[in-house]
Amino acid sequence: MEKYRVEELKYFSDDEIISYLKKSWGYSPDESINVIGLLSGFDFGVDKHIYRLQNIELKNGNSIEYPIIDLDYSFSIFKRGVFVPPNFNRSMKDDVNYAGGLTVACTLILNDKKEREKRNNPCELKVDSESIVLFREMEDEYIIRSEDQRILIKDSIVQRHLRENRKLIEKEIKEINDERDSIINDTRIKKENGQKQIKICNYSVS
Repeated sequence: MEKYRVEELKYFSDDEIISYLKKSWGYSPDESINVIGLLSGFDFGVDKHIYRLQNIELKNGNSIEYPIIDLDYSFSIFKRGVFVPPNFNRSMKDDVNYAGGLTVACTLILNDKKEREKRNNPCELKVDSESIVLFREMEDEYIIRSEDQRILIKDSIVQRHLRENRKLIEKEIKEINDERDSIINDTRIKKENGQKQIKICNYSVS
């Protein structure tokens, strides 16, 4: 398929750009650009996080890149990933920040025009935050089936999923242990206070 240069794409309407991307990546005109990727968080100062979707793949496992001949590499999907607006599930954010990343399915949409102009990329996308679902919640459309109907999942995806869950399980175990230690400590303090009260009473009686 013919690829365009940045200057040529600047004359495309938003609908034409989306149509161009879908055709380049094998989506039908009425499909959303649904992908699988690693949702990652990056710290930029106190209480400031930037989220990006990295290692992005189509449902068939192929990677994607902007179909632009002269795109600055620093703004490519391979180098930069895709921006994720922070208005997604709070508990998912906590898990991302703790585990270092979560494999998710989501929909890509055009970024705001001013952001595209800032980076000289008419095709720049962002994640539709409301579309994000954890990998384990994905439907059959994201699973590859062989001719004999066996389910096939790339080993790299399986291993990544195992690593993420291991970290989350470790987090839950730590929280349980911390709660247990807190209860034990509170019980010990109450017991010591009770013993002090008994001693005070004994002194008063004597």
